[in-house]
Amino acid sequence: MAKFTSKGAILKVTVSSVLTTIPQMGDVTFTPGAVERVDVTTHDSASDTREFIQTWKGAGSIGFTLKYDPANSVHEVLRAAQGGASIVFNFILPDTGAATWSFSAHVTGFEIGASVEGAIEATVSLETTGAITFTA
Repeated sequence: MAKFTSKGAILKVTVSSVLTTIPQMGDVTFTPGAVERVDVTTHDSASDTREFIQTWKGAGSIGFTLKYDPANSVHEVLRAAQGGASIVFNFILPDTGAATWSFSAHVTGFEIGASVEGAIEATVSLETTGAITFTA
């Protein structure tokens, strides 16, 4: 079984109809979305254990940090998109096949931090708006 470093993971955002790499990205966490379940236990269920069925798949979420540059045009697209229309993103891993998740998402958070002993950073949050496509 192969193992890969996470260095080189890429998140791309659509800028003027072109998927563009988000520069100066730090840590990233991607959760493709959990399947929701509904309790369908009844008085005549076969055992004394609850029964469930799967229903809808929930929205995915992506969180990442940036070494924020207010003059960077890609960073500005992300900042300005908060609360706006959905945008197409690609999340690409640095494995042999460049595993890629493609999705539309809303920018739901854009927080800027300036610690005394650190660089100016932004923490960005995304929520997917529909199906997520995976390509290995």
